[in-house]
Amino acid sequence: MTQSFEIPDGISLDALKAHMESAVSEEELQDTQKNDTERFFDTSDLTERAIDILDKSTDGLDGQQASILHKMMLHLLAERMLEFHSKCGVKLIEEGETMSAVAWLRDAGKFQAVLNILSTISCGDDDPTCTVE
Repeated sequence: MTQSFEIPDGISLDALKAHMESAVSEEELQDTQKNDTERFFDTSDLTERAIDILDKSTDGLDGQQASILHKMMLHLLAERMLEFHSKCGVKLIEEGETMSAVAWLRDAGKFQAVLNILSTISCGDDDPTCTVE
C-alpha cells in the first residue's frame, strides 16, 4: 500500500508557533461540541410514547394474539421504512446526489431483509404473516 502524504523529519519552531496561533481555542472547541450535541433532540419522550402505544395495543389480547399483533406492527413499520428510504434514494438520484442515494437505498435493502426474515418467523398456527411452515 502506498501513502499519499509525507511525514516530515522535524518541524521548525516558527512553523510550530504558526500552528499554535491558528489553533482552535478550548472555548471554541467546547462551543462546537455543544452545537453538535444540540443538533440531536432528547428522544426519551418518544421512547415513552412508543412503549405506551405498544403496551396499550395488547389490552384484552392473549399472549399469542399480542405477539401476532406486534409482529404485524413490525411488518407495517418495516414496510413504511422500506418505502421511505426507497423514495429518498430515488429522489437523491434525480438530484444527482448519487453517493447519498446509495446509502439510503442500502438501508432500504436492510429493511427488505428484515421483512424477509420476519416472514419466516411464526407466532403460532394462525400467524398470517408467516409464509413458511
